[in-house]
Amino acid sequence: MFGKLTKTDVFYLVAFALTLGFLYYAMVTS
Repeated sequence: MFGKLTKTDVFYLVAFALTLGFLYYAMVTS
């Protein structure tokens, strides 16, 4: 599965993970 990831796929995965992390951080600190 991971052998077929392109740079674009990795970029979207990282952006998605950062978004989830930011939302979690916002909920915890609010």
